[in-house]
Amino acid sequence: MDTSWDTEVQAVAALEEPTRRRLYEYVVASPEPVSRDEAATELDKAGFDLVTAAGVGVFADVGDDDLGSRELAALVELERLVAGREPYRSSARTLHLVARRRVFRPDLPGDSL
Repeated sequence: MDTSWDTEVQAVAALEEPTRRRLYEYVVASPEPVSRDEAATELDKAGFDLVTAAGVGVFADVGDDDLGSRELAALVELERLVAGREPYRSSARTLHLVARRRVFRPDLPGDSL
């Protein structure tokens, strides 16, 4: 089974979900890179709260295959450690966003949450 083909099909299938599709279309239509704050605003309009954002490709990118396994492991660990911090997050090639849909929850008497 060709896993790269499966990955591509899954990526396209994810766009069937309306919120993901709107954010994708917003990013693609933007003439400039979309910032974390701009993406958070679009998520907010769709009824989502941004939980976390991390940079992907801070130090390494696809094609960095001339590294040995130890060097690559060290680079991955370094990226994992800094990917959520500024200025590294903003300098990353891609942002990975995790958001949570807002749920209407009325205040109830005696509710301590």
